[in-house]
Amino acid sequence: MRYEPDVPMTKEEAAIWRREQRRKRNRESAAASRQRQRDRITELEEEVEGWKTKVDVAMQRLAQLEQLHRMKATSVSPDIVSSNCSTSTDLAASNAISPCPSPELSSFPNPTETEFPDLSTSMKKEEVLNLHLKEKIFRPAKS
Repeated sequence: MRYEPDVPMTKEEAAIWRREQRRKRNRESAAASRQRQRDRITELEEEVEGWKTKVDVAMQRLAQLEQLHRMKATSVSPDIVSSNCSTSTDLAASNAISPCPSPELSSFPNPTETEFPDLSTSMKKEEVLNLHLKEKIFRPAKS
């Protein structure tokens, strides 16, 4: 039914017209809501893909650092390290992981020393770990 201001409507016709208009608005609102939901899902899927790539990069970096640590622990002498680290162009040209010592690795404190300073006098290690986990799990979300 179409509204024409020049043509008077009965109460029944006006009620029917209002009902149709309300249904039309409801359909449009529902369609917009579904579209927002699809857009949000797409946005979250893209965010998940971004996090997956970040995790993959971090895991590759971790594997490289573990390999570097194993190489250091086995048989890398200081003379070999210094000769391999002499020029940065040689390092960039090689695809292998550099056995050069990383200043970032050596500057990190031991996590057991910082997280559990004095376990003998205070709590047991398990209690401290449980407390740490509770703090991590129940912390407020970052926005």
